Amino acid sequence: MLLPLTYGGQGIRFDTLLPAHCERYRIAHTTLNAAQAPGLTILMQTSQLPHSQITLTHLLANEPVELPFQASKQCAVMLFALKGKLEFRLDQGPDVHLQHVHYNLFRMDRSSGHLLLPRGKHILLTIAFDRHYLPQYTANFPSLQAFQETSFPGWQPLYARHRTIALDMQRTIGSLRHCAFEGAARDYFLEAKVVELLMMALYETPENAAPRQLMVLKKRDQEMLASARNLLLENMDEHISTLELARRIGMNDFKLKRGFKQLFGTTIFEFVTVARMEEAKRLLRETDLPIKRIAAGAGYKNMSNFIAAFKRRNGIPPGDFKRKSYQMAMGA
Repeated sequence: MLLPLTYGGQGIRFDTLLPAHCERYRIAHTTLNAAQAPGLTILMQTSQLPHSQITLTHLLANEPVELPFQASKQCAVMLFALKGKLEFRLDQGPDVHLQHVHYNLFRMDRSSGHLLLPRGKHILLTIAFDRHYLPQYTANFPSLQAFQETSFPGWQPLYARHRTIALDMQRTIGSLRHCAFEGAARDYFLEAKVVELLMMALYETPENAAPRQLMVLKKRDQEMLASARNLLLENMDEHISTLELARRIGMNDFKLKRGFKQLFGTTIFEFVTVARMEEAKRLLRETDLPIKRIAAGAGYKNMSNFIAAFKRRNGIPPGDFKRKSYQMAMGA
């Protein structure tokens, strides 16, 4: 097992039974470990591959929590903060602060510390690689050589600053989380997606990254852009133009479009499209709503357009996706 982080502390005991209120987070064909403690529910689901291990961790905090953790093995780990804010306070070495929709690749030595969680839902995706996996890529990505050899207390990051999870990465992560294959086909598919994520991360290293002129975004600007993002998520059934969105948050449309892409790694149009599709997939998996009503909730007035768009992004029509999800849930 390559499990990079284990969580413990007084009153925390893991079991393979999923708490009833977490049932909707279950992923078929994964190893499940769940625990409950005062003010906190932990749900860890893992998929073991030949050279890596994928772990999706849901941390549901009803109050601010300080959770002890250990990294018991030396390995390279990609950490993706898919939701919430994660603050790792290491007993040795600098603390690691991972904000919502950010990631980094770390070389982890054996370490321990505390994970500080504010109240709310936090989702962490980790992909751990065995020690012999990354060296095969050093010829193409020289930064990996220094990354693996530099002596650094605690966790050695590939990037000095954490990177935004861009749209292409979000799509690949979505494929990992909602893989519909079984058996060997599932393993091959997940391995391919892990390599895809790794290549995306390595290609963005300084020697490969193209120079780009960044807009200065003050704290107030970032708050306004976050407000725009929330407005879009809360009104997915409504077609809000860029001008209207800019008016609602009090920012000019040029700064909104450019700042949104810089902060969240995607255009407003692509963000809304992906968010609508992810919500449609959730409703197809978790509810008995008619597909026509789900299409309308995703902002599609024309049923045929919804079916075509869904199939284009997910490979199968929504009806087949719903049947497949039901079959997987029954077999879980």
